[in-house]
Amino acid sequence: MSTLPPQISSLPESENTDTWASFISQLPVSRSSHSYFTGVSELLVSRLIATPLSYDDPLVSAMSSVLSAPASTSEAADLKQLISFSILGKLPRNRLEPYRNALTRLAAQPTEAEASTGVSERSTSILELLDASQAWVPRTKSDDMAIRSLDLLVQTPDAMRPFVPALLEWLQDCNWPPWRPCRAQLARFPELALEPIRAVLRDSDDGEWKHHLLWFLVECMPGRVRQRARLEVERIAQRPQQDEIDNDAHEAARECLEEMDHWADRAKIVNKRL
Repeated sequence: MSTLPPQISSLPESENTDTWASFISQLPVSRSSHSYFTGVSELLVSRLIATPLSYDDPLVSAMSSVLSAPASTSEAADLKQLISFSILGKLPRNRLEPYRNALTRLAAQPTEAEASTGVSERSTSILELLDASQAWVPRTKSDDMAIRSLDLLVQTPDAMRPFVPALLEWLQDCNWPPWRPCRAQLARFPELALEPIRAVLRDSDDGEWKHHLLWFLVECMPGRVRQRARLEVERIAQRPQQDEIDNDAHEAARECLEEMDHWADRAKIVNKRL
């Protein structure tokens, strides 16, 4: 359960939109206060989700009002950015419709202060999710709406298949924000990634990428499927190239081989019992 930051004694209990708008406008937006804003935003998200959806809800109206008002200062623009990431970005898609007009204005006609924060691009991304009939893979390092589109609209292996190559590309660098969620998307239907992973292990000179893909084989790939990559894994473990040595891919390959052998031994025992 989130707790309120020291600056905030309580959430408003008022049914007055102006009271809520004043509360939101006074939330701290400085970098040193981001953790405080996060705590409050989690409580606001919980309230919004728990309350029946209504355009007349005072918090919904207040959020729309704050987002709609053109920001002339960096502080006001930063508040909109934080709202778009920490609150709107956490709401279910069916809860976003009341903010459409505000998001449309931010996307199409941002003020100079708003444009400098990236809230315009964020608003465009939220609108895209709101209207999406097709999923997409992250286009930038901050495109978390793409992951939500995959969660919402991709429910079968056939639907996921076209996205696998682009998702795998995000696994090149574990410092990229999409790395972990893209890995999780691939793990939903891991068999789809096997042949593309084998191709990277054979043909790429990116040792870091191969390192991450080898650990994906270990941690996410079903054993019976993983065995089909044995030739590529053995080559890296036994005859590593320099890029693989530099990024410890050969060590990851050895770990993967151990897991493959362990799985094969277990499979033999099970087959004997049958």
